[in-house]
Amino acid sequence: MPISIKVSLVDFEEAKTKGYVDGLYKGKKGMHTYVELGYELEYIPKHTDDRSTQFKRFRNCNLYFASKKEDIQNGSYEAELLNQPEVIIYC
Repeated sequence: MPISIKVSLVDFEEAKTKGYVDGLYKGKKGMHTYVELGYELEYIPKHTDDRSTQFKRFRNCNLYFASKKEDIQNGSYEAELLNQPEVIIYC
């Protein structure tokens, strides 16, 4: 199952293969996230997608999580997921 990360419009537009984004993982507990993007794949829309939301899909990403945005900026992470098979960013 893919991990979804909410990002700013600027980060979304600049997101590309082997790039990076900062965002928010809205799982069980909202976590600030730094994502090293892998390879971009075509995003195939789902019928449940909000039409006002934009999506991009990547594979083989590294994700780093922290409770505070400042910790992300300082490289002080609480958890990481390496080589994640599928990540979807949206804004």
